[in-house]
Amino acid sequence: MPELSYFGSYALIFNKSAPLYRWMDNTFSFDLHTHLNEKKFKADAYWKRVLEIGLDGTAITEHADFRPKEAYEELLAKKPKGVLLIPGIEINSDKGHILAYSHSPEIYEIDEFMQKDVPLEDVINLGKENNVMICISHPMGFSKDSLGFFFNVKEVEDLIIENKLGVEVYNGMIGHLSNFIYDSAWIRKPRNFLAFLEKNIISRKIRLSKIGSKLGEKLDNKSLEVVNRCASAIELGNIAEFVVAGSDAHSADRIGSGMIKIRHRDMELDEKELLSSLKNKQNIVWSGPLVRETSPGVFEKIEDPLKKVEIVQGLRYATTKVIKEKNPLKRLRRKRKE
Repeated sequence: MPELSYFGSYALIFNKSAPLYRWMDNTFSFDLHTHLNEKKFKADAYWKRVLEIGLDGTAITEHADFRPKEAYEELLAKKPKGVLLIPGIEINSDKGHILAYSHSPEIYEIDEFMQKDVPLEDVINLGKENNVMICISHPMGFSKDSLGFFFNVKEVEDLIIENKLGVEVYNGMIGHLSNFIYDSAWIRKPRNFLAFLEKNIISRKIRLSKIGSKLGEKLDNKSLEVVNRCASAIELGNIAEFVVAGSDAHSADRIGSGMIKIRHRDMELDEKELLSSLKNKQNIVWSGPLVRETSPGVFEKIEDPLKKVEIVQGLRYATTKVIKEKNPLKRLRRKRKE
């Protein structure tokens, strides 16, 4: 793995096996999973929030059954200068939600993406045929909106490798329930996504048992499942073709609660360059909750208090659905051992 050192606002990569020096002088921040139409909030509020927290761009990934093309066009019409907007869709496949990204709004002309219960195999093939990047949304979620509900862990891994799929390694909708994974004291100066991944796995093993005291005895088992699912998604990023992170925001004030930071040599990125950059995980230096960079390579998590209704929704998602579905994570682990 290349070693990475920071000098001021610059990063120098040195590859010992094949000496190569490369200056990386810019860091860009994106939220790659957002919605607009489902909760009917306005483009003005959307972009106001983006500018307030300093994002360089977003992907609009409206659900296929909530007029994703209209959402993109409404945001594009109000888009501030210098901010990127990636055309995307959250597809309702027969095996859970799938994120699709393109540098072109032509993605909205693929009628099959707009259908309900689209066969996963068709989604993957259509992505290849139309140069659309296909990514598993919240892969280890709790219900039928997630691929991990239908397949065991080994099957998910095989699907990712065989089809060169991306993985959403952090989703702000459920990620806030396990933010302790991202304690800034554990991840100071992550050199890149792969180095961060290694640190994350170690910290999870050390501190996982302590989450019970934070949420109370009644939620101990369920909260542990939340953490395991979020951590499993991160670990799947190790084998993914590319990784993304996003808020899954359905309201303006949640935009940025999940984000990804990318280092790139150029002063500016366009939509095509951004999507291409996602495939180089060495250049991803952050994927998680909203942070600010206090000094080169050092991140501080921004406290972003949840509204009471969001906490209730998150806990309900993390407990009621697990009970209803008879603990699918335990089933996944059992199958993995077999």
